[in-house]
Amino acid sequence: MVTFHKSVLKASVGVQDLTRDLMLKQGIYIKPPTLSLPDKVNFVKRQHLGLMGDVRPLTSIEITHLIKNVETNTIGKELITGFAHS
Repeated sequence: MVTFHKSVLKASVGVQDLTRDLMLKQGIYIKPPTLSLPDKVNFVKRQHLGLMGDVRPLTSIEITHLIKNVETNTIGKELITGFAHS
């Protein structure tokens, strides 16, 4: 059973690599943003992002969540479009 799961996992990783390579060739793969290391550590003092006042930068975790939400929404949009055509 363990051998079967290992082989299936290895096959799915291979498919993921092929898909990413194909998307890179076609220019449709969205690379995640790179983050530069800050010069000093700033701790979040309050949750307010400050649309009208003091603006604090997003944390790396917040940026990661935003990127994953964009990916999820894009997949959902494409699924809805695909089902609408059938």
